[in-house]
Amino acid sequence: MELEEVPDEFKVLVAPPDPAAEFYGFSVNEGEGSPFLLGIVFSEFEGEGMASCTIANPYIESEPVASALLEITEMQELIFDETQMGQRTRIWDTTNFVEGSMIVLLDSEKMGIGGATLSFVRPR
Repeated sequence: MELEEVPDEFKVLVAPPDPAAEFYGFSVNEGEGSPFLLGIVFSEFEGEGMASCTIANPYIESEPVASALLEITEMQELIFDETQMGQRTRIWDTTNFVEGSMIVLLDSEKMGIGGATLSFVRPR
């Protein structure tokens, strides 16, 4: 897998909104599942250090991603499922993996826009 720096116009898909956060962004253009974007963030939330890894793929559908996650993991309950302005956000509690962690899946399929963004967020 060859990593390239994520192009500026795509950083919005994987970069944190906080410019003070430590961010590493990559574009993967070859190999299985490509193309996709990869973002790694180290930040603070309410005084606690957090780390996240985000994968964004503009060509994948979110339902197969959600089904595969539920099939291969033992995720706990869906703790959030809301659609605002066409973007659906689902959050699963994954404390059974790492205390205080969660998986977030975003999509805009209800607006007819394909793709999905998947993040694993955990305390540092």
